[in-house]
Amino acid sequence: MNKDCEITISSAPGKALIVGGYLVLDRNYNGLVVSLNSRVYVAIKSQPLQNKSQKQFNIIVDSFQFLNACWQYTVSKEELGNGDFVPVLKQIQAEGSTKNKFIQTVLDSSLKLIKHRNPLLLKEYFYSGTNLEIVIASDNEFYSASEESLNENMKFKSTNSTLENVHKTGLGSSAALVTALCASLLLHFKVVSKDSFKKELYVNQTFGKERQDLDLSNVKRDREILDFLSQYAHCTAQGKIGSGFDISAAIFGTQIYRRFTAEDLVPKPDMNESDFLLEFVNGSKKLDSEATSVCIPPLFTLMLADVNAGSNTPSMVKKVLEWRKNDPNNLNLSIYKIRKCLKKIGELAGVPIEPDEQSKLIDSCIEIPGVIMAGVPGAGGYDAIFCLILTKEPIQELKKLFKMEFTNVNDLGCHQDDQGCLYVDQNESYVSELLMKFSKLS
Repeated sequence: MNKDCEITISSAPGKALIVGGYLVLDRNYNGLVVSLNSRVYVAIKSQPLQNKSQKQFNIIVDSFQFLNACWQYTVSKEELGNGDFVPVLKQIQAEGSTKNKFIQTVLDSSLKLIKHRNPLLLKEYFYSGTNLEIVIASDNEFYSASEESLNENMKFKSTNSTLENVHKTGLGSSAALVTALCASLLLHFKVVSKDSFKKELYVNQTFGKERQDLDLSNVKRDREILDFLSQYAHCTAQGKIGSGFDISAAIFGTQIYRRFTAEDLVPKPDMNESDFLLEFVNGSKKLDSEATSVCIPPLFTLMLADVNAGSNTPSMVKKVLEWRKNDPNNLNLSIYKIRKCLKKIGELAGVPIEPDEQSKLIDSCIEIPGVIMAGVPGAGGYDAIFCLILTKEPIQELKKLFKMEFTNVNDLGCHQDDQGCLYVDQNESYVSELLMKFSKLS
C-alpha cells in the first residue's frame, strides 16, 4: 500500500448539557445535551522515511495554537510469540517538552485496538519506516478571548498560552479532542469507514433519519467502536470521573443521553488492557449507554456567552459525588428544584455550581423577552452560560446587556449544530490552514 502523503482529517463538536445537570451522572436519569458548531479538528499524515526500520516508528503531534504543545513518541513492538505483538508507546522527552495525558492515552489505547482490527497495516509502519504526523486545531470558541479577538476573521487563532494556563469556556474541548483524535486514527488505519462519518448521514439535522438508501448497521457499529474507544481513553486520562455525555455528543450529535454502567469500562483484575479492548472490538461486549438523536426545534437558537473564567469540571464532580454519598437524603429532596437547588447543592458540596455572579447574569438574561431559559450547562461553575431563545431577535438585546452591565461577558458566537463526529473532506476551505502545519513537522 502506498502511504505517501496519505492524509485523514476528522472533527468533533463541543457540547452544552442544558437539561440534566448532575442527574446525568446517575444511570436512572437522562440528560439533554446539544452539540455545537464549534469543533476540534485532527489531521493525520503518513510520512514515509528513507531510513527504514522494522523495530519502531515515530509519532509527532502538534497543537499549534498553544505554546510548548508539540509531543513526540516512539512506537515499538513487544513480541508475544506466534507472530503476535503488542504496540508499545513511549514519549520522547526532549528538553522543555511537556506531557499530555489525553493525547498519550488516546494514542496508546488506539494503537492497541488497531492492532486487533488491522494488524497487517500497523505492521507496515514498522516495516516501511513510516512515521505519523498529527496536527490538532480547535475553533476559537473553546477558549476565552476578548471581544475584539473574537471578531477577528481567523479560524484557528493562537491562544498565546500553554494548555495548562489557558482559560476554557466549558464547551468540552477535552472530549472533542479525544473523539476527533480517536476517529482520525481509526479512519487512517481503516478500522472504521469514512462513510460512517459523512455529513450526508444527517438529514433534517437528525442522525440517520429519512435515509432509507443507507445501511445504518455498519454506521452504527463503527460509531459504537469509536464511542467505546473515546469513552475508555477519556475516562482513563481524566481519572474515570464523568458520565460520558460529552463524548457521546461529540460522536452522535445532539441527543437525549443515558450514561453507561461505569463498571463496564474497567478491565477485570486478571485481564490486560489489550484483551479488554478486544472484547469490544469483536462485538462480544458493548457499552449500555443510550443516545437518542434529537434536534433543537426550528426558530429556537442556543446562544452561549463566555464569562472569561473557566472551572475544573472533574474536581467539581468529585466533590458533589462525595457529598451525595455522605448526604443522600438531602440530594433526593433537592433534585427537583433545578437551578436554585443546584446552587444550594454547590454550597453544601463546597463548589460554585451557580456562583452569585452567574445567578445575577442568568436572571438578567431571562428577563429579556424571547429568552426561554438560561443557565450554566453541565457541572456549572464559571464556564460559559447558555440562553435558549425564540427567534434571533433577543440576540442583540443580550449583547447590549453584556456590554452595558456585564463587561467580562462575551457572546461566543457559536450555536447548536446537531451533527456529531465527521470525516472532513479536504476540499473544505479551512483545510489548507491545517495542511500547512505539516511542513513544520517534516
